[in-house]
Amino acid sequence: MAPMSTADAELLLAGQIAQLKAHSSIVVQNVVREAVQILGGIGLTRGGRGARVERVWRDVKAIAVPGGSEEIMLDFSIKRAIRVHRVLQNKEKVSHKL
Repeated sequence: MAPMSTADAELLLAGQIAQLKAHSSIVVQNVVREAVQILGGIGLTRGGRGARVERVWRDVKAIAVPGGSEEIMLDFSIKRAIRVHRVLQNKEKVSHKL
């Protein structure tokens, strides 16, 4: 496996990483919401069996925000995918001319 240059890695991987961050944030929110639904009122108490779920429920937004909001991450990943497509399309045109 040949190492990528920094520019190639940024071009090819930045959008996918942003999409992964957004998706993981959405999954965590869904899992915690379902855990609270399963536990009912106990899932919202700060002590006892529901303490862990309640703590994650409180922290979910704090976990998601440092990387950027989901909408920003998804928007960035789409823009990056379009850019990658254009770059690859231009490379293909150049190779056909040769």
